[in-house]
Amino acid sequence: MAGTYWVKARNASKVFEERIRFVDENTTFKVENYKKDRWVELTKSENGKFKLVEVGYVNETYELDEKEVKKITGKIFEREFPRSNQLRFHFVKSK
Repeated sequence: MAGTYWVKARNASKVFEERIRFVDENTTFKVENYKKDRWVELTKSENGKFKLVEVGYVNETYELDEKEVKKITGKIFEREFPRSNQLRFHFVKSK
């Protein structure tokens, strides 16, 4: 599932949780605001854990399993995208 598409911010957390299953070692899943100055990036590492990178108001990197990613996503979206109406969802394939 490669490509870019826009999602309403109020549905973003739910859509993000649904799209986690498409992330593998060769794919990066990135969610950005319209200005592209804040984003959340998800990559799956070789050990099966997810690397979640938050850039914006808070710059943080997390190493989590799928259940923990789903749990923390809503809080991160509220913090990073408080006034956004739409968010850009983008899948990037690694070489």
